[in-house]
Amino acid sequence: MKKFFKVSLALVMSLLMAVGVFAGCKAVVTDYYVGKVGNIDIMASAFYNQCATYANMYSYYGLSADNYMDEIKETVFESMVDQYLPVYHANKAGIKLDEADEAIIQEKLAEYVDSTLASYASQVDSSITDEAAIREAEMALFVADLEEGGYTYDSYINEKMYKEYADSRLAEKMYDKVIADANINITEEDARKWFDEELAAEKENFAQTPESYYTMYSSYISTKNSTDEATANSAIPPLTVPEGYYFVTHILVMNAEEGEEKDVEAIVAEIEAEIATLPETATAEEKIAKFNELIEKYNEDPGLDSEPYKTEGYLMHESLNNDSTTTYDPAFYEAALDLENMGDISAPVEGENGTHIIIRLNDVEVKDVDFASVKDAITENVKVEQENTVYEEQLAAWRETTKIVKNESRIAALNIVTTTSTGLDE
Repeated sequence: MKKFFKVSLALVMSLLMAVGVFAGCKAVVTDYYVGKVGNIDIMASAFYNQCATYANMYSYYGLSADNYMDEIKETVFESMVDQYLPVYHANKAGIKLDEADEAIIQEKLAEYVDSTLASYASQVDSSITDEAAIREAEMALFVADLEEGGYTYDSYINEKMYKEYADSRLAEKMYDKVIADANINITEEDARKWFDEELAAEKENFAQTPESYYTMYSSYISTKNSTDEATANSAIPPLTVPEGYYFVTHILVMNAEEGEEKDVEAIVAEIEAEIATLPETATAEEKIAKFNELIEKYNEDPGLDSEPYKTEGYLMHESLNNDSTTTYDPAFYEAALDLENMGDISAPVEGENGTHIIIRLNDVEVKDVDFASVKDAITENVKVEQENTVYEEQLAAWRETTKIVKNESRIAALNIVTTTSTGLDE
């Protein structure tokens, strides 16, 4: 099944170059070039920072970055070549930055300074409470680290970082030119072809691994809830629904924290007493309505504060906890599976975080999504896919025609420290 990710060189460049550069830590920088893309130097400090970012990601996931350092350095070098190629060719093509670009760069610089100063907040004397004084103290710490790294504030922010953000903006403009020159046009026939192929692939996948529907649905909700409007509008739901899925919701009474005076058993008993007031003849809808009132009154699960979970509940299927993955707290999962009919309510069950009382809601209707309802989102995503292809082909062409130099000995000699330090060894 297809996955979409829009290439954005400016985003990649600004993200990688800014991560951890001076995030509240000291750095000692000895700078020299480790490679060239056309006439643009790949500097050791920038290369080091990106390698350190990758290395710390390995360490975060429990892997020894030292065992992968050659691979990390190779990945970073190739990534930096791809970052600088559009900058080099933008300069060759005579692309210039205008006032609007300058405004964007200044905004990015301001955001960078703000986020960097915020990283020093924990080091500021707690007796300082005035916001202006706090910022002044954070700035003093930042400037001290810059000076230890061989920079002044002006040389670092208004020269080094400005140049990197300006290059980032140039790369973005070159990317836009490449895409515009390609004149990509997605027809309804293209979208329909993608829909038919994806629908068939999902049906085959869900038949073999029905838990995949949960993964795709969760990814769809995450994309749909993006604060970026374009991203939200590009969200495509799973195109079909396998059998056996239904929704549940619950009341969670959290375990008492250490030192907290909280009688969980008494609260649970109170909830049970309110549930018991339902007549034996209550319909499923009446039970759900009563349960929703109790959720508003008692529930402590923050997940139910956001949509669609507040309205729909949580997806449940017998495949979701298995040998390779655990989607839900096992106690919650087993109790939810025991609910056979809409409106069935579980006895209290003790889980990892507290006590759950669960109700089964409606089944998820087994059906295919209507093409018309997703046509616009599919069209946008197919366009992104073609843009990615066009740009990757352009990068490959640039690589063929651009002189790229890699100083293997200097790269091999760099000692990448897997900590928050971002400096170079002397």
